[in-house]
Amino acid sequence: MQKLLKNEWTTFAGALLASILTWVLISTHANSVLAFVVSAVALATLAMVVGHATEQLGKYLGPGATGILQAAVVNIDPKKRKVKNYQLVNG
Repeated sequence: MQKLLKNEWTTFAGALLASILTWVLISTHANSVLAFVVSAVALATLAMVVGHATEQLGKYLGPGATGILQAAVVNIDPKKRKVKNYQLVNG
């Protein structure tokens, strides 16, 4: 596989930083508007990471398998995933 480009590392680091900052803001009961904005940035950057990963897999799998993969990623049901949403659980 190819090495990650500098902008891909930057995107990944930004997603990780925004996700951690969101957790810190929610855990410390900081301003809810600030927590919402930071979590929106985290969600957007995580979506970019998933997009980059799907594109890289598409180079190896071919167009048919890539289409199936993209459809599977889009149709993931959040209720069936094992990831708990901290905001919904703790209000």
